[in-house]
Amino acid sequence: MRIIAALLTVTLAPALAPRALAQAAAPEPVSSTRLFVMPTGHTLPGSSGYLDVISLGVAQFQAGATDWFSFGAGTPSLVFGGERPVWVTPKVALARGRRVSAAAGTVHVFSSGGSGGFGYAAVTVGQRATSLTLGVMQGYGDVPDAVRALLVGVEHRRAGHTRLMVEASVFRSGGLVIAGVRRVHHHFTSDFGMAVPIAADSPVVAFPVINFGWRF
Repeated sequence: MRIIAALLTVTLAPALAPRALAQAAAPEPVSSTRLFVMPTGHTLPGSSGYLDVISLGVAQFQAGATDWFSFGAGTPSLVFGGERPVWVTPKVALARGRRVSAAAGTVHVFSSGGSGGFGYAAVTVGQRATSLTLGVMQGYGDVPDAVRALLVGVEHRRAGHTRLMVEASVFRSGGLVIAGVRRVHHHFTSDFGMAVPIAADSPVVAFPVINFGWRF
């Protein structure tokens, strides 16, 4: 019996080791297609997606139709009087690689007063542990063309289920910096950060950013 047990151990160990490592590794968050708010160059795999609540005030979803195209929609969680605006968020991959991913998309808002939104393009460079995202954003339609921004973000895996994230949106007249952590628990993600608006003639005030997401 000891001989049989030893043979089984030698035979099955190589096959079981990768499975054990896979179970020990943290799941990849589908919501890595965005940081706190800004988009990354990643796109969703086909037949996957997520539901998000951004800063406890915005509800949205995003779903991958193919590995190269995803679509979604969003709306404020609460509306106190007036109409409820709705936006759509198509996103297309321009490049998909192990170290470099690029994508472009739009956040197009519909309301009774008109329509408009923001177009963007983003490139994410890096590997599994650390990545850098650079992007640009441009307003169109009812959003003034002068509303444009440079987007910069960094994501770093500090531990199995924890990521450190920093992002900055730089406008001509100021900007917004958000820093904090993301926790990943199988299908559930949670973001906790602090945001600091930057303006030349305004005091520095920080406010919390809390996001929750469910992957499917």
